[in-house]
Amino acid sequence: MFTRILECEARVGKKDELANRVTKDVLPILRNQPGFVNMIALSDDVHPEHLVYLNFWKSKEDAQQYHRERYEQIVNMIRPLITGQPTVENFTVEVSTSHEVVASKAAA
Repeated sequence: MFTRILECEARVGKKDELANRVTKDVLPILRNQPGFVNMIALSDDVHPEHLVYLNFWKSKEDAQQYHRERYEQIVNMIRPLITGQPTVENFTVEVSTSHEVVASKAAA
């Protein structure tokens, strides 16, 4: 499994609108990408406008394909609601319990 971590700052007063845009517009695009597994959105209690999005992919290749084909479209969708350019870091997932959850549901 592979993850992309995107960090951004919502414009003041735009955090809720950004959350709605991600849920209604971005997430459906991600769900249609080959290899997309899950997304987790995190906010910071101290700096509520600071947001972190964890996107999980079956493989590094799937994440790279998404980045080449759709990432800029996604950034353009959220650009009016954020300040500056989002940062992205990529990681190989070394340990995860999410596959155990999926496996236990399939066995039930």
